[in-house]
Amino acid sequence: MTFTYKIVSGPADGLEHYGLQLARLADLPKDVLIGAEKVAQHLSDESAQNDENSESAKVARRRKTVLKLRTTLTQALEHSRLPDRDFLGYLSALQEKFTKELASNLS
Repeated sequence: MTFTYKIVSGPADGLEHYGLQLARLADLPKDVLIGAEKVAQHLSDESAQNDENSESAKVARRRKTVLKLRTTLTQALEHSRLPDRDFLGYLSALQEKFTKELASNLS
């Protein structure tokens, strides 16, 4: 069997499991391919879970929440026509909402 592909360093573009594609091309037994697909799926799921729970993902979610709060407060300040008492109620509800959202991003 001769493969006519060029080997370069780095990830394979467009193929999540390049090794599985190569195994299919090499005509490995079906039971081997099925087992490999299960392992690959498990590893992909585990990797996605780790990415979601990573510290950088948590920081990104907190930053997004803070930026959303900043935008909401700026818009409220510049465009609100609520009476002072109602505006304070709005700000209080906003504070509760964003406090909960930030707390959920910390866990």
